[in-house]
Amino acid sequence: MFTQYKINYSSNFNSNNKKYLMFGGMNTTLTPSFIQEINTIYSNIVSMYSHGDTVILSGSGALLYYLHILGYTDLIEELTEPNDVDFLLATLEPNATISVPFIGDHKRKQTTLEKSATFENNWTPNIKFKTFDLTIPRNSINWNKVGQINLITLNQLKSYYSDDFDIRPDDIKKIQIIDKIQTNLRDKPQPGLIGPEQNFRPGKGKSKQVPINYEPVSKISKNLFSDEPSTPATNFLPRVNLFSDEPTTPPTKTIKLNLFP
Repeated sequence: MFTQYKINYSSNFNSNNKKYLMFGGMNTTLTPSFIQEINTIYSNIVSMYSHGDTVILSGSGALLYYLHILGYTDLIEELTEPNDVDFLLATLEPNATISVPFIGDHKRKQTTLEKSATFENNWTPNIKFKTFDLTIPRNSINWNKVGQINLITLNQLKSYYSDDFDIRPDDIKKIQIIDKIQTNLRDKPQPGLIGPEQNFRPGKGKSKQVPINYEPVSKISKNLFSDEPSTPATNFLPRVNLFSDEPTTPPTKTIKLNLFP
């Protein structure tokens, strides 16, 4: 039994050559750099939203993280290189909005209070992810603790890619990769790497908007790959690297969250 999808072909392809579509795979030597940046962004978000909220990695970044943690190098070579990363912020406040102007070295693009915001960094050189999205989900979210961060479950990630009737060729490839991961895990489970499934259900009630914007703490911004400050002086929010023992805030007021002894 199989699912038949209608592929939405780009105008760059000749309709007579649809069967010859090719997918570009990732260079596996770059994977550690991608994972390092995901860890850094994840740490920065958690340092801002540590008041009972849950940060969850989604999208192709989550798929790459699964493959990296599980050691499926051959499947990484089939994955198209992600150009941004998506995070979900599971909060029990039903009318919360994202209002912080900076997270780490990334600045929020939107000027209005919304449930989804894009953060960008166009001044730090040699980074993989110039942008990332942070969204407060309106629907139930399932996630696992994988390695050192929370990842959306493979089943829910697959449902995101397969919900649309017009599925992009790249998303069909991701669905196939997820199927291969699940087959591998059925044949050889790795419970030590993937934690039990957890669920978040959004709350109901209040009608007013409640911006999630915690108290700022003075900081000295640092480049992900350099000791030189790289963000504008207006970046005043705290930055904590959960994946390092080195504090990244000023020595006079060190904020150090080490979730990974």
